[in-house]
Amino acid sequence: MLIANDFAETRSAGSALSAAGDGLLAAAARAGVGGTADGDGTPRTDAALGSLARDWQSGLETLSGQVKTLGLYANLAAAAFQKSG
Repeated sequence: MLIANDFAETRSAGSALSAAGDGLLAAAARAGVGGTADGDGTPRTDAALGSLARDWQSGLETLSGQVKTLGLYANLAAAAFQKSG
């Protein structure tokens, strides 16, 4: 059985994924998900929006890290194929 890989393409994809992880977090920060209704909402509305904003930011941070990690794994796979080839 032969398993082949174009390690240059795999490395390129890994780098793109790592950059996408960084870009995702930066874009989320620029989007500025609000945490309140700016005084127009009830305390419960403000609390719910604050919770949503915190959870959204936390989720994006987690997703960003996972995408960057996937890029790292792709680069490691490319290195392994290059070394074994």
